Amino acid sequence: METTDRVRSTPRGGGSVPPLHPILNHIPLVLLPASFVCDVVNLAGRPSLRPVADGLLVAGLISVIPAGLAGFWDLFRQGALRAPRRANALSHVGTQLVSSGIFLIAWLLRVGDWEGIGDAYGLSVALSGIASLALVVGGWMGGRLVYRHGVGVAREARFEIGVIEIPPRGGEADREPPRPLHPPPERPPPEV
Repeated sequence: METTDRVRSTPRGGGSVPPLHPILNHIPLVLLPASFVCDVVNLAGRPSLRPVADGLLVAGLISVIPAGLAGFWDLFRQGALRAPRRANALSHVGTQLVSSGIFLIAWLLRVGDWEGIGDAYGLSVALSGIASLALVVGGWMGGRLVYRHGVGVAREARFEIGVIEIPPRGGEADREPPRPLHPPPERPPPEV
C-alpha cells in the first residue's frame, strides 16, 4: 500500500522514539482487573485463586510505574494542549492516579496486619472492584485523547488503494464527510 504522505505516530516536536505509553498501558489495564476477577472467583469458592490474584495485583502495581512515567513523558513531549484536549488529558491522568492509589491501598490491606478492620480481605476486594472500574474509565479517556482529539498522532495520510483519509485535528464540524472506500465505477454518458 503506497501513501502520498507519511503517517507519523510520534508527537509534535518529533524525535525518533515513538510514544511509549500506548505500548505499556495495556499491561496494568489487563493485570489489575484480572486480579479483581480472580478475587471474586476466590470468594465464590475457589480458594486456590487467592495467590494468583495477589500475584496479578503486585505485577499490575509494578507495571503501573513505567506506564505512568511513559504517559507523563509522552504528554510532556506533546507540548501545550488546548482545551478540550487539556481537560481530557488531566481527567485521564487524575483518574488513573486515583485508580492506582486505590489498588495500592487494596494491596496494603492484604499484606498488613489490620486488627481494627473486620474483614480486610473483603474490603480489599471491594476496593479492587472500584479501582478496576476507575481504571477502565481512565483508559477510555486516554483512548479519547488519541482517537477523538488526535493527541500523539499526526493525521496526514491518504492511501492510494481505495480512499482512506485520516481527518485533520479539530471538532466534528471541521471534518469532511467520509469518502467511500470503493467509489462507484464511472459510467459513460447515455447516448442520445
